[in-house]
Amino acid sequence: MRTITCEDVSAKGLAERYAAMRLRGDEAAGFEEHLLGCERCQQELRFVAATRKVLREHRPGIRRRWQLAAAAASLLAAAGILIAVRARVEAPLEMRRLGAVSQPPLYLGETVRAAASGDSLFAAAMQAYDSHDWDAALRGLVRARAAGAATLPAEFFGAAASLMAGQDSAAAAGFERVLRDGDTPYAAEAHYYRAKALLRLDRAADARVELALIAPTSDPLGARSQALLDTLDAVAGSAASAPPRR
Repeated sequence: MRTITCEDVSAKGLAERYAAMRLRGDEAAGFEEHLLGCERCQQELRFVAATRKVLREHRPGIRRRWQLAAAAASLLAAAGILIAVRARVEAPLEMRRLGAVSQPPLYLGETVRAAASGDSLFAAAMQAYDSHDWDAALRGLVRARAAGAATLPAEFFGAAASLMAGQDSAAAAGFERVLRDGDTPYAAEAHYYRAKALLRLDRAADARVELALIAPTSDPLGARSQALLDTLDAVAGSAASAPPRR
């Protein structure tokens, strides 16, 4: 059975069909398995269920026009509340989505990064990192740090591997440790990727602080940071303009 993605849920209307009990067999099982680990689709299913409840409660079994009009007005009001609720729910979800990282920080080699050592433990861990085997990379980098080899690069790429593995708290803490070493070749990226981890932890204000430190620079990472700050402002502004919940 192919693994279901968020794109499948949206394209095939799986949340709506599941709420209507029209998913069967492998498709239902696949959706439920995806749902267990996907907060975005859990929120979508809650919204669909709430919408269906409103529609059921306001489906007219009456004939008089004024009663129909009243029911329609009530339905519109309820829909407005649902839209406002959804806007407020989706804002933090959108913030977390902005923390997505499609490609890990690139390992450029010790000469470029000015790493402290070419220790074999670190080299083996970075082979796993380049292969996107995050668990093996993390284990190897922990051993490399314990052996005192390439301490700063091991810390940085350990945090990066944690980020790619979805271990957001560990990633944020790891990048913070890198930043304690001051102005190193890793500092700018540590700010940027720590901001990504913080967004995924619902700490948008802290993420802004990290991004603001590097956004003024003229390099590509500064431009990416400024673009992300602008997007955060747009998402926050959209949530603030949503109708108040009544």
